[in-house]
Amino acid sequence: MPALLPTELKRIRGTLRQDRVNKLEPRVSVAAPRPTRRLAPDERREFRKLARRVSVLRVAAAGDDLALELGAAAGAEFWRLRAVIAEKGATYTTTTPTGSELVRQRPEAALMADAWRRYAAILGRFGLDPASRSRVEAIAPPDPDVLGGFLRHRPRPGR
Repeated sequence: MPALLPTELKRIRGTLRQDRVNKLEPRVSVAAPRPTRRLAPDERREFRKLARRVSVLRVAAAGDDLALELGAAAGAEFWRLRAVIAEKGATYTTTTPTGSELVRQRPEAALMADAWRRYAAILGRFGLDPASRSRVEAIAPPDPDVLGGFLRHRPRPGR
C-alpha cells in the first residue's frame, strides 16, 4: 500500500481534491526540537544528537519533542547496557544445587535488546535508518510563490 501523501504535496502537484481534505488537519512547521523535561546527562547528549540529525533532514516539527525524548532515553539506556556487557561479558557462570556449572545470559543482554528495539523504532519514524528513509517526507519550506514552488518541485522526466 503506498504511503499517504501530505496535503501540501497534493496541493503542489495539483491532485488535491477538496472533498477529501481534512479540515481539522494540523499544520506543522519545521522546528528545532528542544527537550521538555529534565533529562539525565547521557539522555541529553543522545537527544542533542537526534535533534541535530532530524533538523538537517527537516523531518521534525513542533510537537515531536516527546518522541525524540523517548528515543533519546532508549538510546542512552542501550549504550549504558552495552557498556556493562562490554565490561562483564554477555554471559555469566553459576553453580546449580547439584554442583554443575551453568552458563547463562546476563539480564542486561535482554534489557539491551529491548532498548535497541525501542530506539530503532524512533529512528525509523524519523527516517534515520536506511530502510525507512524513503518512507519519510521532509517538511517543505514555506513557499509564498505556489506556482514557482510547483515548477521547482515537479518530477523530472525519466525519474
